[in-house]
Amino acid sequence: MPPRNSYAKGRAKREEILEIALASLAAGNGGTATLADIAKAAGVTRSTLLYHFNSREELFAEVVRWRDEVDKRRDPPEGLLPGYVALAAHNAKVPGLVHLFTTLSAEATTPDHAAHGYFEERYTSLIDRMTGEISAAQAAGTVTADADADVLARIYVAVMDGLQVQWLYDGSTDMPHAIATLLGLMTKTNTARRSMDTDL
Repeated sequence: MPPRNSYAKGRAKREEILEIALASLAAGNGGTATLADIAKAAGVTRSTLLYHFNSREELFAEVVRWRDEVDKRRDPPEGLLPGYVALAAHNAKVPGLVHLFTTLSAEATTPDHAAHGYFEERYTSLIDRMTGEISAAQAAGTVTADADADVLARIYVAVMDGLQVQWLYDGSTDMPHAIATLLGLMTKTNTARRSMDTDL
């Protein structure tokens, strides 16, 4: 059995590669990057990359997972809904990661893709969290109750993902404004109703 410190060193090296890959892909073209590109940026050989990650797809899936972990540290205390506006603004500064995410998420719809399980779990978890937040907001009267919370959660996530694709084609697409507009539509109905109820 390998010494415990060898596992720790291996894990540390793996995380170092992910950090470097994340930074490198953020500014570059994530959808077309190769293992050689990442190896060069990380200062390691291609074989070293394949020691830690079985394939390009697995490496990039782990980069996206790592990005999610980093993004969670930025999650505002007020929740996912308003947090998506800030996230959209942040994503506009990291075109390579947006390209990587949209490319990989489309490729990973194939069940045998290395990133399939990650994206499947990601969407399930994200929509569950979003549904819970929207349900609570509906109960508090701050989000429209004209649609099921689960449906609104799926629409909200779909709009974010769709906007990223549009932005990759047309960099003038204002993602934060579009997300803020959707959030306003989700809250406007109930706000208006509360005002009318107060007047009555």
